[in-house]
Amino acid sequence: MTLAELREKYRRMRALRGERWRPDRDRRALRALAREFPGALAELDRLPPEVLEDRIATLDALIDHGGDPPPWARGWLLAHPALRGALIVKAWLAGRRVVDQTMRDELTRTLGELRNAEDAQVWLERIAELADPPNGKLVDVVFRDVAAALSLPDAHSVRELLMPREVVS
Repeated sequence: MTLAELREKYRRMRALRGERWRPDRDRRALRALAREFPGALAELDRLPPEVLEDRIATLDALIDHGGDPPPWARGWLLAHPALRGALIVKAWLAGRRVVDQTMRDELTRTLGELRNAEDAQVWLERIAELADPPNGKLVDVVFRDVAAALSLPDAHSVRELLMPREVVS
């Protein structure tokens, strides 16, 4: 995933938030956004408008002038592909919670047929975590990995970094 793709996500989010709700068109656009950027709908619900604009401006500057992405950008660059891959594997599991070697072998054989297979590939050795995630939350498995990569304490810290709630005064 690239900074340009991340910027496009935020531009699409801004467009969805800024227009008058049109159920048929907007539902399709929301589904497409969620498929391409898992977690984006939760982010859209939580992100204050000024933070959305700031993220677009930050990504514009990074793309135009270079520099190190801030932690929230690095987090999403890790989280979106990992979530996409985890969701692919979870869908393939079709509700099965116990994983054996036969299932691992079958997933390995069929992975090439799946869309975004490269995102799912990283989960082959950890398929059991996805089959039965702690507290039933797949996103926490991914956010724990992102927390480790960003030297954050836990999945909750990642959620707050990536999707800060609007402050009500």
